[in-house]
Amino acid sequence: MIEKYSTTKTRAASVVLLVAMLYIFVYSMQKPSIIPHTPPPSLPTLNASIAKAQTYYEGLYKDFPNNTGVVIEYYTNGKTVYTIRHGVIGGIFYYDYTHQATRAAALRKFALANGFIPSIDDHSFIWSQTTTAPKGVVYTDREYQDCRVSLPSYKNISPYHSKVCKTGLFGISLYLLFSRLDPLLPIENDLEEVESKRKVNPTYFEELYNSLGFGIPMCSPLGCSTVASTIRTAQFGELELRLHKLGYASAVAVNLLKAQDKNGAIYISYNKQGKLDSTISFAYRFLDIFLNDKPLYKGYIPSNAETMNDSLAFLMHYRCQEYKVCN
Repeated sequence: MIEKYSTTKTRAASVVLLVAMLYIFVYSMQKPSIIPHTPPPSLPTLNASIAKAQTYYEGLYKDFPNNTGVVIEYYTNGKTVYTIRHGVIGGIFYYDYTHQATRAAALRKFALANGFIPSIDDHSFIWSQTTTAPKGVVYTDREYQDCRVSLPSYKNISPYHSKVCKTGLFGISLYLLFSRLDPLLPIENDLEEVESKRKVNPTYFEELYNSLGFGIPMCSPLGCSTVASTIRTAQFGELELRLHKLGYASAVAVNLLKAQDKNGAIYISYNKQGKLDSTISFAYRFLDIFLNDKPLYKGYIPSNAETMNDSLAFLMHYRCQEYKVCN
């Protein structure tokens, strides 16, 4: 178990949080722009894009010893890395949903053998697999199970731990405080709330979407990015689906399909034209350097396992609700 951090650091982080919460309050009082109705993508277009994305994503699966498997993030500098949170656990739910039992069982066996509980991971929320998740678990260090274990390597495939593991509980706790100002964990928390039959109010996320106009940005205490984060946008689309708001969900689907390359990869982040855009605000870049471990790879890549997993979850659920094609 990670030790508790000092009271002084806790108070300092709390002051920063209060200031930033005031920013969010002021921001939420702004009158949102009005988004015109977005016609849904046609079923053939949706089918073709999902099929390409599945081919790309399923190519990230790799066999491991003892009938287990992992989902890699990306090939880089002659090495291949996997993450158990973003890759393996997200993969379990994808292969369950697509009825690929052998791969789902191999990934689940790997996760359980290394002490992970898939149903409390934040990737379970977008796949509607949160039946055993405690209320508000996304805001606790239980999400970062990989900070406490040593994961195996095999051949040229090595593990990569959550970036916040570098700074221990202080870094994780500070990240969790700041994360309440970024839409990612609040949307995930609302997905868990909806799954648990509790009411949520998505107004802030809808206003954030309206403000950017084509997705949900990454935000920090000093403001939000000018490009859309695909993970945040996909999870927002999923939340709107759960609330039966197909207007926003259709807009999200159209934007994600626009942000897909010819190989099926859906970009990590994109601009209004749907082009790959890696612009990150100075504030977020500073927090990233302070709180996170060294990058998974140098430079910028078009997509990764986590982005593809969340995008596929939303797009397949959207197709099911809009066109009754559920597989």
